[in-house]
Amino acid sequence: MAVPLNTLRNLFVILLAYWNHDALAIEELRHLDAINAFKTIVIEGSDIPKVLNQPLEKFSLAAVIDGEMEPIPFQIDEYNIGGALYFKDWDVPISGEINIFDPNDKLLFIYKDTGTRRKPNHQY
Repeated sequence: MAVPLNTLRNLFVILLAYWNHDALAIEELRHLDAINAFKTIVIEGSDIPKVLNQPLEKFSLAAVIDGEMEPIPFQIDEYNIGGALYFKDWDVPISGEINIFDPNDKLLFIYKDTGTRRKPNHQY
């Protein structure tokens, strides 16, 4: 089943539904200590089924920053059938498809890059 491009562009909506941080205000994010600010948030592909089987090149991640939607850095790790990170030059096959978001893939981003919950007026 194909997912509309709008769904992919708005991946952050799905992520925020999964990882609810409504209670966290922007001001609190600005004052995170260095250790917490750089913690990595890891979301399993299987936890966001609406974007499974989509090409990784279509993914974008955004957060509400200063009242506007802004793109934030992220990465997607693909895994091999042994459960380790997939590397093309290793002799261990990928679990799933190369460059396709699979249930075993992981989406990663840094806590300090997140913002408050997206409102209907926020465009991305």
